Amino acid sequence: MPEVIVIEPRKAQQTAKKRVCAYARVSTERESQVDSYEFQINYYREKIMSNPDWTLVDIYSDQGITGTSAQKRPGFQQMIKDCQAGEIDTILVKSVSRFARNTVEGLFYIRELKKLNVNVVFEKENIDTGHVNSELWLSFYNSMAEEETHNISRHIRWGYHKRMETGAFITACAPYGFTLINKTLVVEEAERPVVMWIYDRFLNGMTCEEIAFTLNYFAVPKGKNGGNWTADGIRYILKNEKYIGDALLPKKISTDVLPYKRVKNNGQQNQYYIENAQEAIIAKETQEKAKRLLQKPEATVKTDKQKRLLSGYVFCECGTKMRYKTSGEKVYWVCQKHAKDRNICVVKGMEEQSIHQACTAMYHKLKVNYTKVLVPALQQLELLYSNEEPYNKSAEKDKETMKIMKQIQVLNQLQSKGRYESAVFMQKIRELTEQLKLIKDESVLQQQKNNKMLQSVRSLIKTIEQGPEHMTILDEDIFKKIVEKIVIREDRTIIFYLSAGFRFEEKVEK
Repeated sequence: MPEVIVIEPRKAQQTAKKRVCAYARVSTERESQVDSYEFQINYYREKIMSNPDWTLVDIYSDQGITGTSAQKRPGFQQMIKDCQAGEIDTILVKSVSRFARNTVEGLFYIRELKKLNVNVVFEKENIDTGHVNSELWLSFYNSMAEEETHNISRHIRWGYHKRMETGAFITACAPYGFTLINKTLVVEEAERPVVMWIYDRFLNGMTCEEIAFTLNYFAVPKGKNGGNWTADGIRYILKNEKYIGDALLPKKISTDVLPYKRVKNNGQQNQYYIENAQEAIIAKETQEKAKRLLQKPEATVKTDKQKRLLSGYVFCECGTKMRYKTSGEKVYWVCQKHAKDRNICVVKGMEEQSIHQACTAMYHKLKVNYTKVLVPALQQLELLYSNEEPYNKSAEKDKETMKIMKQIQVLNQLQSKGRYESAVFMQKIRELTEQLKLIKDESVLQQQKNNKMLQSVRSLIKTIEQGPEHMTILDEDIFKKIVEKIVIREDRTIIFYLSAGFRFEEKVEK
């Protein structure tokens, strides 16, 4: 008889308590919102602590902070870090809109939390991300929350523009020389003389750089935010209409896509010019003179730069664009940082003639050796790109495509049986269609990049082939076709970055 060994059942282990937290957020600090904020915190604390199977980790919260971007919510970010540290099993949230108003961002964090085995429970929508089909519903509700954000934003912007039209808009911040008192711009008397001095010095020949240097040298405070005076800051004061008592609104506008960003209003939306909006510090005639004077040097510099072949091509090793300066009959290219402070950048200037000679030397080397350097490189690229997509990679993309097509087929079958609401079904179909498009676009984009590289190398070879055997004076047309950037190093080595990604070096002796 075979011997039978009895294996007794294991004793049931005591189930560990689920580690639960909650997230609460309100977007403003109005009294009604504060009450809601405090209610959410108290509600979740009591709910979690009253459940014998749960243990409270923390109540994470953000008050008076928008939900359009998770990066701007410190409480939310701390919660995500604690999830990554393995301290949380479940997150309770009042609604999808409290979690995120951005569909893409909301789904991103849900998927990241799923990877960490953390599920999120949205009470209002009765959604638990631990369920298989929760993402479809989340996508739907996130879209609704995002549209709600767009509607709120549109109403706010409409109100702003109406107040601008009537001249009743109140600026949110005061430029140097002003302060906000009872929502009104008032001249800051301690700063008025500084503004007047800036205009006086500029109209009497000082540059913006010299004015900024003088203010920093004598430690003149730069308003409430502090920091150093800069040439750009001086130009802002010389051009800002607020100093003559007027206001131009809006100078910046918000983008229409979440997360919203502030960009310069270059004619995308109407602007309103309001005269006598506040007390003036400078006469209008004085500012007009300053503006005309600001334009003159810019026009002169532009004309001079057009005369110099190397303008816009020469950079210092430190990354700064180099400018030319004349000394007698010689022209030098110098680093702007080195010109201001030699301790910041040690790269000295270089004669323009030396750079020209290095360019012609580089050209002659290419002319003599292009069949040994450029042509083999082109052949290698053509071979590489022709074999760039091996069978296994192509098969992998085909497999991924077929998988998505099968998902679409299953969805169509389920929808025909009434298993999905139309809105949810259409959202999922759009997502799958977008995935198919991305697979196709990726291949097309890579092919375009490859073709662009090949075309660039062929163009470089053609330019060298058709160029002269000898070049005593740097040819402008050839130079612009083959050179993209020139870098000057401290040891007087010139690095030429050519089209198609080639790089050559020439050492210039002193």
